[in-house]
Amino acid sequence: MSIKGKLPILLGLGFLLSGIILIGLSILYESTILLLLSVAVAFWGSLLLYVRPTRYVQAILMDCTAISSLEALDQLISGLKYQEKGIYLPPRSLEEIKGGRVFIPKNEFAAKSLIDKENTPQVFAGNVDGLHLTPPGVELANLFEKELGKNFAEVSLDYLAENLPKVFIEDLEIAKNFTLSIKKNLVSTRIDGVVYDFLCQRLCKTALCSSVGCPFCSAVACALARSTGKQVIIEKNSYSKEEKVVQVNYRILGA
Repeated sequence: MSIKGKLPILLGLGFLLSGIILIGLSILYESTILLLLSVAVAFWGSLLLYVRPTRYVQAILMDCTAISSLEALDQLISGLKYQEKGIYLPPRSLEEIKGGRVFIPKNEFAAKSLIDKENTPQVFAGNVDGLHLTPPGVELANLFEKELGKNFAEVSLDYLAENLPKVFIEDLEIAKNFTLSIKKNLVSTRIDGVVYDFLCQRLCKTALCSSVGCPFCSAVACALARSTGKQVIIEKNSYSKEEKVVQVNYRILGA
């Protein structure tokens, strides 16, 4: 737990201990004022310990609630035999900034056709060329923006590299360590000590993982597309069960 999460506990214990000491002093000196003060201090200490600012949920519970819908999406992609990389599309208007789209092309020709176009189609359930879907990590990307108080469409890649680790490690406590490195149009991320390892184990060898990614890999792709205004693909990803390490390479198209 981070310092931010421990602060209410420390304050609560401090108030409660102070209240107990004041109760003893009020009895010793037979002071009604000290007694009333001690009760008030002890009350606030108990309140801080009981009412927590964040409700923590076990990671396994979060995994289980998400796995069914993600596996259903994987079955859809596999059933349609869409084997190309999903292309994350940047927002084209203010209305789309908090949303997101990923296009899963049916074949290489459909992928190249989309990349060459300046204007991409509106969100669409499906067509002969591929699928237009809401990315599984779009709401998580919105949460990243909320935690940082920034619109990713207005920040640089360097800003993401500097500040996303704080969101992963301290604010949301998703992982023990997170790094994001940039080399021209390639972006590499490494997530150590992931808390959603059960989700990774189930999805790491699926068509969904290689094409669109899990919600966390997808969220980073959404952030990259918003920041650069370019199309983004997950070029390569891997998961180590023993070390609980996720490594993902993204490519910014047309950069």
